[in-house]
Amino acid sequence: MQKYKTTNKNMNYILTIIDVFSKYAWAIPIQRKTGDEITKAFKNVFKERIASKLQTDKGLEFINKLTQELLKKHNVHWFATENETKAQVVERFNRTLKSKMWKYFTENDTKKWIDILPALMKNYNSSYHRSIKMTPEQGSLIENSAEVYKNLFPKISSDLKKRKFNVGDRIRISRKQKDFRKGYLPNFTTEIFIVNEILKTEPYTYKIKDMDGEKVQGSFYEQEMVKYDNEFYEIEKILKSNKNKMLVKWKGYETPSWINKK
Repeated sequence: MQKYKTTNKNMNYILTIIDVFSKYAWAIPIQRKTGDEITKAFKNVFKERIASKLQTDKGLEFINKLTQELLKKHNVHWFATENETKAQVVERFNRTLKSKMWKYFTENDTKKWIDILPALMKNYNSSYHRSIKMTPEQGSLIENSAEVYKNLFPKISSDLKKRKFNVGDRIRISRKQKDFRKGYLPNFTTEIFIVNEILKTEPYTYKIKDMDGEKVQGSFYEQEMVKYDNEFYEIEKILKSNKNKMLVKWKGYETPSWINKK
């Protein structure tokens, strides 16, 4: 936009920001790509809403101290794109905005965009968006968030209804799983674990812990798990014994325990 700056209050650039969930977007005129101007632009956006994560390119205007301090202040996790494909959401929006601007330029024989930019953004944010099946303004409302998620991720939403395991279920791990704890356990298929957490990934994955409450590193797919319903535990050997109790080593478990003889 630099070649049109004289008719646009010396503004050389437009900073574009898009919420990848609701598709709501902002377009802020800036004169220079400096930390000071970018920080001011973000401050204006943060008055409306604050992101939990922000992805940008590796421009110095984003890496500089001022911008990074602002993001840190608002607990925004920042990361930079490693390649162009990762910025495709905002690039798609940029093409949409440019199309609207050039249509206006052609119809009105002008290159002055500074005054009509707010109206163009209002038009975009109030227009139906195919991916979320509503307008970005509607998609920004908390009461519509579940519907937006369902529309963006229909397969995930469908799969999440077919969960095989619940928190607290006792399970065993497939023989194909190795090195998931402190080294390889040759008898891990006999050890019983408890589902500790369910991750809403596609498909579902599960966090587990052993019977002593120690969490197992990593997560597991449903096909790597089998439910265990047996209420009985097999004694591998008796380690110690006294008049009323005995210390036993359970098959598949590392930690022995005392049990009553009767």
